[in-house]
Amino acid sequence: MNLRRLKLSNGIESLIINRNTLPSVTCLVLVRAGSRYETKQKNGLAHFLEHLVFKGTKKYIKAKDISFSIEKIGGYINAFTSNSYTGFYVKAQSKYIENSLDVLSSLIFEPLFRQSDVELEKGVVCEEIRMYNDMPQYKVGHIFDEILFRSSLAYPILGSEKTVSILKPEDFFNFTTSLYTADAIKVIVVGSLDESIEDYLNKYFGSREINKVQSKSLRLEKSLYPRQDKKVVIDKVQQAHLVFGLKVTLGYEVLARVLSVVIGGGMASWLFQYLREQNGWAYYVNSETEFFDDIGALYVRAGVVNKSAIVNNVLDYIKDCFYSFEKKLTSDDLLRAKEYLKGNILLSLEDSFNLAYFIGKRFLLKDKIVTPKDVLAEIDKVSKQDLTQAVQQLLDMSKFATAVITSDKSLA
Repeated sequence: MNLRRLKLSNGIESLIINRNTLPSVTCLVLVRAGSRYETKQKNGLAHFLEHLVFKGTKKYIKAKDISFSIEKIGGYINAFTSNSYTGFYVKAQSKYIENSLDVLSSLIFEPLFRQSDVELEKGVVCEEIRMYNDMPQYKVGHIFDEILFRSSLAYPILGSEKTVSILKPEDFFNFTTSLYTADAIKVIVVGSLDESIEDYLNKYFGSREINKVQSKSLRLEKSLYPRQDKKVVIDKVQQAHLVFGLKVTLGYEVLARVLSVVIGGGMASWLFQYLREQNGWAYYVNSETEFFDDIGALYVRAGVVNKSAIVNNVLDYIKDCFYSFEKKLTSDDLLRAKEYLKGNILLSLEDSFNLAYFIGKRFLLKDKIVTPKDVLAEIDKVSKQDLTQAVQQLLDMSKFATAVITSDKSLA
C-alpha cells in the first residue's frame, strides 16, 4: 500500500492510497459536520442535508441526473451521517475516477437546497425516523445515548419529526457555509491510481472557493459520569432490549476495543457463551466501542427474555464481567480477543471503501495518518496486566449507565 498526503491549493487535504491490485476505486469525502454540531431545536439537520444534496446540484439539476451519472459507469454512490461527521462516496471502475470526483464535488459544493425539495424530502426523512422508532433494538440505543452523554452527543442522528419539520433551505445553506470548510473536509481516494489523480483532485476540490476554518465550536464532554444512571421504557415489545456501558477516555481506545471483544465480541465471548449458549436467554448479544473527537464509549447490547428476573440476572452478569475481570480473564481470552480484532481489521480492508473509511476517519478526527499496521501493532502490545489495570482505572474514573425497553412493568 502506497500512501500520500496532499494539501490542495484551497487548504483541503487529501489522502491518495494506491492499491494496484484493486480493479475499482473508492472516492470518499468526509466532512467534520455531524449531529453533534447541531442545536437541539434543529437536531437532524446534518442527516437531512445528506439526503438533500442528492435532490439536485448546480451541475446535476435533478436527482436522477446524479444517480444516472454514476450508474451509467457501473458505479455506486451513497452517503452516511454520524455524530461527528458526514461521508459521501462513490465506488467505480478505476478508469472512471474523474467522473466520480466530479459528481462528489458537485454534491459537496453545489447543492441547490430548493424549497420544493426540502418539503418533499421531509416526508422521506420522517418515514425513516418512524421506521427506526418501530425498531426497539435501535430505539434503546438512542435512549442510552440520551442518558450517557451530557453534550450534543446525546442527540439522535436522525433528529425527530418535530425538529425535522421546521427546517428551511437557509438552515442548510448556513450549516454548509459554517461547517463545510477547508479545514473540515478530507478527500480519500483508494485504488489503482496514476499521476493524473493529483490533477483531478485539484480540479474538482482544490479550485473551490470556500471558508478556511469552521465557525462553530463543539460543546465537549466534561465528565465521565453519565447524565442519568438508568432509564426503563415500558413498551409493547415481545423481547426486552438493553444497552449497558460507560464512557471511556481517548487514551484507552485500543485497550477498550480488546476489552469489548473479551466481554462480548464474537461467539466465544463471555456474554455470548453465558447468555445464549448456557442459558438460552438471548438471541443477539454483543459489545462494541465508539470514539469521537473528545471521548469514547463502550456499549453492551442484548435482546433477552422479557421478564424482570432474567433482565436483572443479565445486567448482574454484565456488571460482574467488569468487576471480576481480573479473576475471569485467561491468557486464552486475551489471545482470542487480539487475534479476533486483528482478523476483523485485515479481512475488512480487502474492500477499497473499508480501507478509505478506516484511514479517513482517523485522519479527520485525529488529523494524522494512522495505518492498519499501526493499529495492529498497538493491539499486539496489549498485555494481560495492561488490560486488567485499564479495567480497574475505568471503573474508578467512570460510572455505568443502563437503558432498557421492556413490557414488564415491574422493571420500571
